[in-house]
Amino acid sequence: MSDPYLQINDIEFVDLYLGNGYADIKGLSGTTESRVPAPAHLHDAIAALRTKCLDAFQAHEEPEFALTIGSTVFRITQVSDVDNENVFIVRRSSAQIRPFATLGFAPNFMRFILDQNLSGLVLVAGDMAVGKTSTAASLLVERLVIHGGVAMAIEDPPETLLNGIHGAGRCIQVPASRKSGGYKEHMTRAMRSGVNFMLIGEIRDDDTAAEVAKASINGNLIIATIHGGDIPQAIERLHAMCAGKVTNAYEILAQGLAAVIWQDLEKVPSHGSPDAASPSRSNATRLVLNTLIFDEPSTRTKVGKGEVSKLMQEVADQAKRNAWNPQLLNNRGNIK
Repeated sequence: MSDPYLQINDIEFVDLYLGNGYADIKGLSGTTESRVPAPAHLHDAIAALRTKCLDAFQAHEEPEFALTIGSTVFRITQVSDVDNENVFIVRRSSAQIRPFATLGFAPNFMRFILDQNLSGLVLVAGDMAVGKTSTAASLLVERLVIHGGVAMAIEDPPETLLNGIHGAGRCIQVPASRKSGGYKEHMTRAMRSGVNFMLIGEIRDDDTAAEVAKASINGNLIIATIHGGDIPQAIERLHAMCAGKVTNAYEILAQGLAAVIWQDLEKVPSHGSPDAASPSRSNATRLVLNTLIFDEPSTRTKVGKGEVSKLMQEVADQAKRNAWNPQLLNNRGNIK
């Protein structure tokens, strides 16, 4: 008989709160209340899930970790309440691995980003919850399928099912344990491992930023995500985190950056409701992309001089040159 906690995979919810003697669900599909107690038919499944969460927390002593239930990754956050009882907040990861060619990048960008000899830093930027992790993971998988080799994905916590074989390549997925040094320590180990390239789940502290910047100029290919309102903001954010740890940070970034992807999700009105204010319109979204590749000396010069705000003109110029033509791509994203 399968584990009862697998039932959690079958319900739609926003957050699940597992405390001592209670289980509350926020955003349960089919209800109008913002918070409801877990339905009786889920009690066994939730009790089994809480045991899984407790076992994982006690084994690793990490306040954030991932559990894979069936084929779905759930992010778990542990907090201690005023009674010193464990509370686990469970959220389904929204990250998905998709065929890279379906994301909507221009052919010239696809050719550049999938080149076997690409090295440096590929930065995937945007606000929260716009699919940065999905794009980064999809790029990792695409490169493994096309070129083979070995990649290491370092995440805190993991959000996609990357671990294992992809085409002729393999991904080794590693939780960036804070107890054993976090991203910085795991990056050091990865660079000693001989992997072909790395994915860094998110650059969010000075040490990680500095390690990424230094690794990017040493012949490594690194894919990483970062928060940023546009391409210049993402680079400036990376620089601000690097500046206290790396001498001549702008010059290092100018040398190490290979490409920046900035993305957002734009709501798409329903075809049946031309009125954008209509409550009946679709909740569908589409991916909006801006890209900048560092294939011209002028692009690197602007970053080296700290003139990052001037890069938006280069983004616009590259967009004009890279007009989208889906007929140029085959189903694996290669240029015909």
